[in-house]
Amino acid sequence: MNLSIDFERKGHATLIETDGERATLECDFSSPPGAPLTGQLIESRQRVELKVHGCRRVSPDAQRFVIRGRWVNLSRLAKAELLGSRVGAGGSEGA
Repeated sequence: MNLSIDFERKGHATLIETDGERATLECDFSSPPGAPLTGQLIESRQRVELKVHGCRRVSPDAQRFVIRGRWVNLSRLAKAELLGSRVGAGGSEGA
């Protein structure tokens, strides 16, 4: 399942990976290290905030970027949705 996030005044991102504290996103925008990003999960409209650690272009001619960062003030519901997006249907982690 690919989880989508709309970031205010920035654009759209797709969650690539998260452990509930850190995240890797593929985005249609870039952002400098240290920048805070605020957005909403598309499906649940849960608010999320990410502090950017790094950003790189996917390829030299692409208009897509990979942003790595740390979740800030993540609600339990948002964290559950983010972590649930990386578990297969009916599966569980650490079982």
